[in-house]
Amino acid sequence: MDILKKQRTHERGFSLMELIVAGFVFIMLSGMIIGSVIQFIGGYRKILADQIAQGEMRYVAEYLSREIRMAICPLGVDCNTFRLVNISMGYNEADPTHYPTLEFLNYKGQLVRYMLVRDAGKNVVGRVCSDAGQECDLGGVPFVHLMNSDKVNITGLTFIINGDKTKTESSIADQRQPAVTVLITGEVEYRGTMKKIFLQTTVAPRKLQS
Repeated sequence: MDILKKQRTHERGFSLMELIVAGFVFIMLSGMIIGSVIQFIGGYRKILADQIAQGEMRYVAEYLSREIRMAICPLGVDCNTFRLVNISMGYNEADPTHYPTLEFLNYKGQLVRYMLVRDAGKNVVGRVCSDAGQECDLGGVPFVHLMNSDKVNITGLTFIINGDKTKTESSIADQRQPAVTVLITGEVEYRGTMKKIFLQTTVAPRKLQS
């Protein structure tokens, strides 16, 4: 009988207090793991949003830089390769008096314009191309190629032109190769807060303006 009693004593289960402690520890560990996973997912989404915004702004800057490098100067006329226009031309520009449009001739001899336009309640970089007075894309119909999506709100698009060498007024011109400095500021929304992004580049035409 004593042997049976000892076996039954050793075979007893967990006490209520042990179960409560084990359950509490399990809940604490689960909460820590879930919190870490949620924090990791949130950080990943933030990094992804930054990458999308920076990628779109880099695309705009690289596309614009490539066209500036290939810009040409029309022969026999005043060769101010780049020009700023601060009046609205009917393309839904975003405050053209503060964000003037940059226009120049690309390597095809087409007049291209880069400007800040409104789309879906946000500012985006727009490109307009015209050839012999006709729009390059839709044959005379005003058409703006949106360079970035509405995921990124472009808060500023500034062009600074350096150098004003001309053919017809060489005695007045500064005799410096023209170059354009492009400054783009944008913001992307993440969980109700706006993250700002800034990009700047300076580009000069490959062909020497003489």
